[in-house]
Amino acid sequence: MNSNIQIYSPDKFGFYEVGEYRTYSKIEAIEYAAKNKKDIHWNYNDEVFSKVDFSKEISISLNELYKLRCRQIRNSYDYVVLFYSGGSDSHNMLMQWINSDCKLDEVATLVSLEGAKVKDSYANIEQYTVAIPNIITLSEKYKFDYTVIDFSKFIMDYISTNDRHEHILYDMNFNISPNNIAKSLLRHNVEKWKNLIISGKKVCFLWGMEKLNIINGGGNNYLKFADRYDNVLSPIVQRNYNNGWYDEFFSITPDLPELMIKQCNIIKNFFKIKNTNLHSILPYYQQKYSSCGYNRSLNLYLSDDGYRKLMYPYWDLNTFSSGKSISTLKSRLDNWIWDGNMIQKDIFLSSHDHFQIKTLNSHTLISANEYII
Repeated sequence: MNSNIQIYSPDKFGFYEVGEYRTYSKIEAIEYAAKNKKDIHWNYNDEVFSKVDFSKEISISLNELYKLRCRQIRNSYDYVVLFYSGGSDSHNMLMQWINSDCKLDEVATLVSLEGAKVKDSYANIEQYTVAIPNIITLSEKYKFDYTVIDFSKFIMDYISTNDRHEHILYDMNFNISPNNIAKSLLRHNVEKWKNLIISGKKVCFLWGMEKLNIINGGGNNYLKFADRYDNVLSPIVQRNYNNGWYDEFFSITPDLPELMIKQCNIIKNFFKIKNTNLHSILPYYQQKYSSCGYNRSLNLYLSDDGYRKLMYPYWDLNTFSSGKSISTLKSRLDNWIWDGNMIQKDIFLSSHDHFQIKTLNSHTLISANEYII
């Protein structure tokens, strides 16, 4: 296992293939596929992961792999900004980083207080209830810098600058949200980070990305990567990668496949626990469909909380959470835009509608590789 980042390329965050044609934009891929009557494939490090056996157990512990991932990132960048929302994914990342004894340059939390006006809105309540109090306490104990960034203005400026829907269409792939797109522009708008990059520093934005996406088929569970990572890293970032715009996903990475292998096998081994221990394992499951994995013998799905208990040793299930937005089309994070009367609302809704029309009318399926676990 390598102790440094091996892949420095915007391709590592996924791209669309239509024959020999490649693009980071879903709409560009759809347009090209329709014109040339070809299918679309979402390539998320296929060349790397096609050589990985996700079903094969490895002896190193999950805790050690978390530490290795932290050291890998620390060794590879001059300045690391860890983004912390207060949710389970980012909390695990932060605590694992602290536990690794790696130097932590900065922790950043994003809010939309100027836009939403109140702290208890969906866009802000988790940050002000959980994230910010946690950061203050932990920064005092472990001596790291933290920043709370209100990026409401960045969101409005982005929409105003791109005043035609044709521009915005190519900046979003799955999460149709001005809030998500504006995250990609932080390096343009936060002077400290902008100046560090101009000075030649290799600045990395570190994200606690989504949990493993595990689907069921033919009696087996498969790991599948979907084109939904633009909630933190849009095509804008990939196009600017050569300008020194570096990002890393903490767990879902081709630079340390062993971490995902371990997580897959933790789930697979948990599913092998015999029914005699039902009283202790049933709290991990639910009947409703979940993308965390399916236990065929119990005919139950691993729940989000069950996943957290298996993977996130520092997470308290009683922690307040505002929950995930149920829609990627009109995210609740943007309610302060949808409920207002600003001209930016109409601009983005026009882009939203055109995105939907192009996507629904394409009749094109987007394939992605699946890996048995």
